[in-house]
Amino acid sequence: MNAATKSRNGNFVQVIRTSAIAVVASLCAVFVASPDAAAQGNDSRPAVIDGAEQVRQAASTLDGSKGVHEQLGVELDRAKKRRDVVMSLCLEDNLSQLDNVMSAMRERLASLRQAVAQRDVEVASHQYAILLALSERSQLVEGRARTCIGTNVGRPGEESKRVTVDPLPPDPDDYPLAPLIVEPPHCASCLK
Repeated sequence: MNAATKSRNGNFVQVIRTSAIAVVASLCAVFVASPDAAAQGNDSRPAVIDGAEQVRQAASTLDGSKGVHEQLGVELDRAKKRRDVVMSLCLEDNLSQLDNVMSAMRERLASLRQAVAQRDVEVASHQYAILLALSERSQLVEGRARTCIGTNVGRPGEESKRVTVDPLPPDPDDYPLAPLIVEPPHCASCLK
């Protein structure tokens, strides 16, 4: 490869990197209409969340996950008291996954706070994008945990529902009798 080709490839890689950063930054943007735009009917102006708001939202998400973690811990204790092995194993697995997600969220939140304090918009946007992905993962694990216990374990303050299944099957006398149909067997020697 000659020097001109290397230079073109280097410029191309730089353009790709710059485009990727712009895409990540745009993914972190929240579309909020300004009061003037709403009055004019133009709601297409995006407003990027400032660093302080990113930190507040990320901390709020982490707090919500902590509350769900505590609720699931209570459900795990109940399952162990009932000696429900399947539910206990399922909840332990999901609590372990939620612990890992929350640990990663705490690390990224600390990095986000540091980037905001240093006014590094690029790093802050990157950390916030990762925190959004971790938040989605947290919600997925919470949903799986709800499936384990058969209830809607929501965030603190949300209404929850418990689903129970009747362990006894219906009485067989309640079923209608089906007519008995007997067909004679086919004989192989009948075919010629």
